[in-house]
Amino acid sequence: MRHFRDISIRAKITWVIMCSCVLVLTLACGGLFLANMRMLRSNKIDQVKTIAKVIATNVRAPLQFELKDDAEAGLSVLKEQSHVINCVVLDVNGEPFASYTRKQSEPWEPKKLNQKGAQFTDDTVSVTQLVQLDGQILGHIAIRSDRSDEKLLRGRLVQMALLLMVTILGLAYLLAMRMQKIISDPIASLSSVAVRISENKDYSLRAQKLGNDEIGRLVELFNLMLARIQQRDVELANYSNNLESEVEERTFELIQLNKNLVRAKERAEEGTRSKSEFLANMSHEIRTPLNGIIGMTELALDTDLDDEQKEYLEIVDSSAEALLIIINDILDFSKIEAGRMELDLHKFSIHDHVCDTARVLAHSANAKNVRMLCRSEPTIATIVNGDSAKLRQILINLIGNAIKFTDKGSVAVEVERQSEENGIIDLHFMVKDSGIGIAEDQLEAIFSPFIQADGSTTRQYGGTGLGLAISKQLVNLMDGKIWAESKPGSGSTFHFTAKVERASESDGPMDSGSNNPQMEGLPVLVIESDETETRNLDELLRSWKLKPDFVSDLPSLLSKLSEQTQHASNYEVAIVDLDLDSKSCDEFIKTIDEAAGPKPRVITVGGQLRGGELTNKSPLHLFRPFKASELYNLLLQALNQVDEKEDSVVEIEITPPRSDSPKKGRVLVVEDNLINQKLIVSMLHKWGFETFLAENGAIALDMTEADDDFDMILMDLQMPVMGGLDATHELRERGVEIPIVAVTANAMKGDREICIDAGMDDYVSKPIKPEVLREVIGKYFGD
Repeated sequence: MRHFRDISIRAKITWVIMCSCVLVLTLACGGLFLANMRMLRSNKIDQVKTIAKVIATNVRAPLQFELKDDAEAGLSVLKEQSHVINCVVLDVNGEPFASYTRKQSEPWEPKKLNQKGAQFTDDTVSVTQLVQLDGQILGHIAIRSDRSDEKLLRGRLVQMALLLMVTILGLAYLLAMRMQKIISDPIASLSSVAVRISENKDYSLRAQKLGNDEIGRLVELFNLMLARIQQRDVELANYSNNLESEVEERTFELIQLNKNLVRAKERAEEGTRSKSEFLANMSHEIRTPLNGIIGMTELALDTDLDDEQKEYLEIVDSSAEALLIIINDILDFSKIEAGRMELDLHKFSIHDHVCDTARVLAHSANAKNVRMLCRSEPTIATIVNGDSAKLRQILINLIGNAIKFTDKGSVAVEVERQSEENGIIDLHFMVKDSGIGIAEDQLEAIFSPFIQADGSTTRQYGGTGLGLAISKQLVNLMDGKIWAESKPGSGSTFHFTAKVERASESDGPMDSGSNNPQMEGLPVLVIESDETETRNLDELLRSWKLKPDFVSDLPSLLSKLSEQTQHASNYEVAIVDLDLDSKSCDEFIKTIDEAAGPKPRVITVGGQLRGGELTNKSPLHLFRPFKASELYNLLLQALNQVDEKEDSVVEIEITPPRSDSPKKGRVLVVEDNLINQKLIVSMLHKWGFETFLAENGAIALDMTEADDDFDMILMDLQMPVMGGLDATHELRERGVEIPIVAVTANAMKGDREICIDAGMDDYVSKPIKPEVLREVIGKYFGD
């Protein structure tokens, strides 16, 4: 193949034509030869079968009357068929009856009769024929014939095919030698011109165009290229005269530009530093009085207060905490930009730290009926050396976001060991939620400052957009990386890695103390439906050498209890997930109490207990998320391995709801923020109004359509689903004429006019001053 690439184009074209002809002729002649051979073979079989049928007719009577001499006489006609070697007549029992053998040939005994076809060898062909009379088989005839005539014809066919191929190839070669010039001559001419240009550097030469095919187009492009090269040489000659002066001028300009860029860079860096320091100082100055507000509010909450005072102070405390989170985000981001963020390494328990961090936000999850889960891989070292504060900050940001964007389901925090080398542990953290999810094209952008996946003006979720940006910087400080996986409507999983050191006094994998030998092999029944919590409990219980059985529904529980009773190995402890619906929990515990044999001690696991009845049945309760040591201690207590404490029973205080009766009128409050809802409703209740709540404009439309007896509507502007302006416009279109008052944070010049133009009757800006709101309401109620 390499030699073929180096030969001339003429030779290549000739070779291609000849090889194509050889291939086609070979295939054609081969096909023709095979077809003729099949035909010869078929004719041979027909010839021998015809002879066999004639012989069968001749020997039919001798076979019937067992006249062997007559049969031998009947076979004598085969002497005229020179190609027949042997013929044997067999009676109905397969015994030889008469035979014929060609002169100078060996006798033949057919070993196997094949009535369906012929049997071929290299030199002979054998066929068999039944001898029948009126449907009765009298015997068989076997004939063997030579194939000398086939070989003769086959040789003649090969000679004819070779002669035909040689003749055609000769003609093809002569034709190829003449036709290849049509292609090779223009290419050879173009190659000759290229060689001359290469040797003489004369770009004024041009190749001759001999046709309008691809080669002709190639010649045109080649000539065009030569013209452009010639023009370029002229231009280069003109530029070369003043090139040196232009280079000096441009060099001077570049030097000046570089100096200007350096000065601009220095000014930008100085401005960035000043901005960061200003933000840091301002955030610090704001945080100082805000901490005082939070601290004094908490002190006031610890005093004797009535329900109304306590509710007001709780709103103040919640609002101050939200403001403090925003200020902390700004301060931390300013520190990162100013380059003053450093790690503070110290020893801590990674298992307890993750659980404690999740517990900080567990109350927020419980308030939304969202399950808060926490799992630490048992193989991670107990004590590590790292910056627990910054790790907590990352987790709080991620867990807080997960709870914020999750209305049902669960939020799970998991930590696993990715690798460990030379005492450095690479930890992998995951925060999973079942919330609204994030679009794929926004997964990278959400880690940028001031960016949120939800950026609409009527967005349902707030925040500064700094939490994930700060988390990314903190993860980088810990030699890790952060990323997210999510699909809209399918929840999100935020991952990050961080490197910590194994502390010298670390006692290895997580352990709640020395395993109790009496606990080994004891069966434990676990009623749990969540996959993450099931995996967590399975790892912990098996690490303490217990034997857990998991069920998730009532039929499975009944089956397990029946199986245990039959095998006389009753469960010692039953762990019940309290976050199942109350009916299922009651059925589970009732089924366990009614089971035959000794009753297992019940440990309930959940965010909070639901009422006193369940508390009395389950004095052993584990608040989720829980630590391994807490579960271990409750197991020992359940197995009577430790003394029960009086305060182990969790008492639930149920506060009866407060009821208000209408006095002056019915007011519909359209507001999406929970704190603002409580604030406005509290004011209206205090002034004697009956209040109704709608979380957005769409709900307000449905409520006014179902109940047209409202006396006033207090309408926020920015809300999810439908804002206040659109809702007001729709209400006026429907003919609703009751007063609508805007209560909004839009306090810029012209906002009042926008509300009035939309059909509203009045306007109150946030933050709401009670006297202002009461004065506006009084216009329409005469108070």
